[in-house]
Amino acid sequence: MAREILTVPRSLVRSSGINWTLDHRGQDAGPTTNNINQMFTSAFPHWTGQPKLHLHRAAILHWRAVVSMARGRERVIRLPMIDPLGTDWAAMAGSHAAQGVPFSEGQYFSNGLGFAYTPFGLAVGAHAIGATQITVDYAPTGTPVQMGQRLSHDDWPFEVVGVLDTSGTEQTLQVEPCLRSAVSDGDIVHFEAHGLFELVNPTGAAPHYARDHRARPEIALREVVTQ
Repeated sequence: MAREILTVPRSLVRSSGINWTLDHRGQDAGPTTNNINQMFTSAFPHWTGQPKLHLHRAAILHWRAVVSMARGRERVIRLPMIDPLGTDWAAMAGSHAAQGVPFSEGQYFSNGLGFAYTPFGLAVGAHAIGATQITVDYAPTGTPVQMGQRLSHDDWPFEVVGVLDTSGTEQTLQVEPCLRSAVSDGDIVHFEAHGLFELVNPTGAAPHYARDHRARPEIALREVVTQ
């Protein structure tokens, strides 16, 4: 049965600590009879994170509702893997940071806000599942991709471990883990990675607060790899 996905806005998961980690889930199998160490690694690495949220008043109520709607680990949470050093969201968003992106005619919604800004590039050429390289065009943001930056395609995050070639606004990138979704020419590649996660400790994610009406829950997240 497909698990329902809850999308959490970027404004709700800004954190005081950046600690996303790619876990290959390696296990020590112990030494062999001739004293050679063995290790098993999973064919399905996943991302983990423990962001510490800073919530105040209405944001506490919003996050409380998210935790309740997650129903423990029953539902999946879609959220951005915020990483200011890897993706300078504020610089990329520019004038859209505060008000969002308007409609093509320049109009905003009735509340004066637009669509949430999401930095992205476009895939150049097709890339199969399992590929360790991808070529992207960064023209939509105007900001080149850098080594160590986390990107995603179709909610599958990956890290750029090398910029192999640059031609104009097109860059060929080496990535880890390998691509876990097939990429078509022109597909959107998010320059701030998005992923699908489950709450490892739903009770610990509860936003308890004191009289100052501030909460700082530290949530443990684990990527869902059986999408």
